[in-house]
Amino acid sequence: MAGLADATGVTTLGDPQDNTDSCSNKAAGKDPHANDCAQLITTDTVSVYEFEKSAFAATWVKGMSKASPDADWRQVDRFVLAFGARDQALTSDERRTKLAKALGDLVAKDQ
Repeated sequence: MAGLADATGVTTLGDPQDNTDSCSNKAAGKDPHANDCAQLITTDTVSVYEFEKSAFAATWVKGMSKASPDADWRQVDRFVLAFGARDQALTSDERRTKLAKALGDLVAKDQ
C-alpha cells in the first residue's frame, strides 16, 4: 500500500486493514476455493484485492459488479480496486483513475 500511495504522490491511503478473510475461504478457516483472493487490504481511500491470476480478478469484478452495482470495481492485472465503502465513495473519479494507472505501472515494473 505504501508503494501505491507513493506512486500517486501521497504518504498514505488511509488506515490499512487486512480483510483477507472476507474474500478468502482459506483465510477464513474454510475449504479453499479457486477464486479466493490472496489478500485484501482496505483503506479509507480504496480496497485492494490481490488474486493469484488475472482471470480470477476478472471473475471477481464481473460477479461483484452485479452484486454491488453501486460500487466502482476496477481490474488491474491480477488486482482489483474497489471503491464501495462509505469513505471510499468520497474518492473522486480522477483519483480512482490515478490509482488504477499507478497500480498498473507498479505491476508492469514487477514483470
